[in-house]
Amino acid sequence: HSKYSESAVELACFIAKYHESEITGMVVLDLPGIEHSLGSTPIGGMYYAEKLEEKKRKEAEEHIRKILEKFEEQITAQGIKFRAASLQGSPLQQIIDHSIYYDLVVSGSRLYCNFDAPRDGMPLTDLLDQTITPIYAVPEEINPPDISVEKVRTLIAFDGSMASARALQEYAHLVRPDAVDVTLLTAKQEKEEAE
Repeated sequence: HSKYSESAVELACFIAKYHESEITGMVVLDLPGIEHSLGSTPIGGMYYAEKLEEKKRKEAEEHIRKILEKFEEQITAQGIKFRAASLQGSPLQQIIDHSIYYDLVVSGSRLYCNFDAPRDGMPLTDLLDQTITPIYAVPEEINPPDISVEKVRTLIAFDGSMASARALQEYAHLVRPDAVDVTLLTAKQEKEEAE
């Protein structure tokens, strides 16, 4: 749970209201991260390592429960349908694996996979490279526009790959052209190719 995830929930609510759709809140119990945090086990220490792992897992499960309760309360208070998805495994891999079942993924532009870890978060780069689902990468602070007065300004990074082309196609099916002002960002060594 971070300011990034709060902003992502705020934008997800904005989109869900606009499309009269449902939000699935996904939180992943990072089992590989918990196991890695324990380090190597000295001879004869297996019993204590297992107890420590169990303790950390229970703490993480309680943390996840509280996050999902807070999100559900925040979202349902706005009259939006909410579904919780509590998964286990590598957080990035779970997001990649499950993204294909959704129209889009709304995420903070930094991911926090371990609530024990330093609070700098991981960039979304690995996620963007491996999914065809459009991803809204939300900054720490957002200010959704009043769409009755102004258009939603969207920046799309496009590298010409099949994954970015598919994500762009899917995105085009989700938006109303009269409500969105899109800037397409591309970077190439050769100016002609970029244009």
